[in-house]
Amino acid sequence: MLTDQYRFRRNRTAPLPRRLRLDAAGHSATGTHHGRNQDRFLVDTQRGLFLVADGMNGMRGGERAAQMAVDLLPLHPTLLNCESLDNQSVRGQLSQAFLDVNQEIVLAAERDPTLYGMGTTAVLGLLANDCFHIASLGDSRAYLLRGGDLHQYTIDHNLAQTLVTMGAITRDEAGNHRWRHRLWKHLGASNLKDGPDVVAFRVEHGDRVVLVSDGVTEVLNSQALINVLDSHATPAAAAESLVRAAVASGTRDDATSVVVNVLDAPLGQ
Repeated sequence: MLTDQYRFRRNRTAPLPRRLRLDAAGHSATGTHHGRNQDRFLVDTQRGLFLVADGMNGMRGGERAAQMAVDLLPLHPTLLNCESLDNQSVRGQLSQAFLDVNQEIVLAAERDPTLYGMGTTAVLGLLANDCFHIASLGDSRAYLLRGGDLHQYTIDHNLAQTLVTMGAITRDEAGNHRWRHRLWKHLGASNLKDGPDVVAFRVEHGDRVVLVSDGVTEVLNSQALINVLDSHATPAAAAESLVRAAVASGTRDDATSVVVNVLDAPLGQ
């Protein structure tokens, strides 16, 4: 539940008309290394808001943290009516929302000792002003597929990626490194100060935006992602097939994907 400072009326102002419309779907499957799915996802095409969260640090705590992320981030007042803001302002709004929800997760863990250390990744996509704004903490990823090329718009916040950045190991080596699951930045961290990474890119008809947990990218490389997406035109089929491909490729972790198709809005909308 949101604390009082985050409550707001649900009859918010209607969003401004968009030049683009979105078709989207998500899918998730439980991994083999535990009995319950700790991933969560959100698809809200009306608001142009999409989210994948991958809970961690214990089954109960991981589920709770991921659920809090998908419950609280969309309700945060700063994420209402972002269509009226410039890109820099949207960046600030997203950062504030992540920082405030992080504090809510930290406080929940402090109130319940059984949730101590709970946390979650979060990758959020928001369409505003014909730009997709991506905010991320952890190692869940966001991609843009355009014209057969796949672009990754997130950086993994794990120690293996830190070694890649330092030049100590290669990107290929990071995929199997023992520290690839050691996150240094995520929701639920008591020392989180600088918020999420936030990037924005303009989207156009025919683009596909993809959000995935590491249960997918652990076993599917970029070409495998492209192959699956190219084989399925609808978001529902693509999202399900990405997860099924991850399971077939031997992922042990929960696997989740959200696929967003960007389309021109019909005339008059």
